[in-house]
Amino acid sequence: MNSEQIYEDRPVDKYRKAMESLFSFVFLDANLCIKEASPRFISVLGYAEEDLIGKNIFLFILEPTDFLEKLRLLSSSAMRIKKFRLRTKSGKELVFVADIIENTDTEIAIGFIDLDTILAAGKGEELDDKTELYNYKTFNYLAVSRLRSVFESGHDAVFFIFDLDDFKQINDRFGHVEGDSALREIRTILHATFLRGGDIIGRRSEAGDEFLVLATAEGHDRRIRINLLLKRLEANISESNEKRKKAGGYHKYDLSLTAGFARFNQKKKRSLKELEKIADRMMLCRKKIKNIKSKK
Repeated sequence: MNSEQIYEDRPVDKYRKAMESLFSFVFLDANLCIKEASPRFISVLGYAEEDLIGKNIFLFILEPTDFLEKLRLLSSSAMRIKKFRLRTKSGKELVFVADIIENTDTEIAIGFIDLDTILAAGKGEELDDKTELYNYKTFNYLAVSRLRSVFESGHDAVFFIFDLDDFKQINDRFGHVEGDSALREIRTILHATFLRGGDIIGRRSEAGDEFLVLATAEGHDRRIRINLLLKRLEANISESNEKRKKAGGYHKYDLSLTAGFARFNQKKKRSLKELEKIADRMMLCRKKIKNIKSKK
């Protein structure tokens, strides 16, 4: 079962079918005691099932006060993805990305992605090596979850694809070390542009020059102002280029991005694949126009 199928099912009982997936699940009662936990969640924490069931989640959560505040935010706002720290039976601390799947008067269902466990496997599978952004697979998992949360809250989201212009020329002229530095600089620029806690940023492929962003509205501001975001992005790129010029040295070039985007809202409930296809088509069209203009 893929992530899009997991999040299409709404009733809490249906999520139990997905317990053997990438996600770990835990079901809490109104007193935050564990009613049920997925085999993966039990295995990751290292306890026997009987050691978990009926126990308060605070016994396994580090910083309980912080957990309560994050739980409140997860329950009441569109900002539905948070990080928690849990303690295993051996005393090891693990970081989980969490998303509330369902919240009723009698039960809270929380889905976890145990990032540290994936890292411990020695592959670092959730992050891109060069930029330390989410890789394509993890971006997709988190983005599908986020889209569902956005739709339920009545907020908007925008899927962006950004292509780093002339990346091949940077590699050819200045070397791959400088090319990697340019990728990391774009990462910094994107982080400075997309400031909301629920925004998700990833790299499309390990060897590519394309970046993905799912930007989401929060709180009372239900819409995404695309033009303002793109203006902020351009300003951050210009500032970064100016800093590089002032630093001097041999490596003098300007970074620039070509953007494509697609909207997601109550009227346009598109799947993640549809959003990517629309944004990719726009980005490629803009890229062609930019290349034609550069040759004149």
